[in-house]
Amino acid sequence: MRQLSLRFDVDLAGFHFLRHFAAEDFDLLAPAIVSVAGLICPTLRRKWMAALDAEREITVSHLLRIVEARRWIEPGETARRKRGFSGARLLFSLAAILLLFAMPLFFVAAAAYAPAPRSRLEYIAGAGFFLAVLAYMALASWRGIRRKLASVA
Repeated sequence: MRQLSLRFDVDLAGFHFLRHFAAEDFDLLAPAIVSVAGLICPTLRRKWMAALDAEREITVSHLLRIVEARRWIEPGETARRKRGFSGARLLFSLAAILLLFAMPLFFVAAAAYAPAPRSRLEYIAGAGFFLAVLAYMALASWRGIRRKLASVA
């Protein structure tokens, strides 16, 4: 889009990248985080749904109209992304969170039955590792959620 702006002298004021181009990675925890946070804070759920509803696809014909007008034009309702509820995606996300929470518990339980004190420390270190991975994934998901919410503010 930057190249389009420079090459054809198009003013892209009002263009929001995240409304038109989704993240290229699959955020494993976001569906579960948004669902749980939406139960706690209904405002967050409404804002998330508004952010998803604001997504529009950009077509080549739309880009041609932008170049002709030399300014950003929001795509119309026909460019709305079709989204439906994905129960499988939500279940997969919840299962991933439960698995990530269960792994540290497994390591702590294994440490209780470890024969030597040194091996207990290894199990506890394993639990710490999985907790660190979970914390990193949750923070990365939350950052993506916040960016998405900011795209409609």
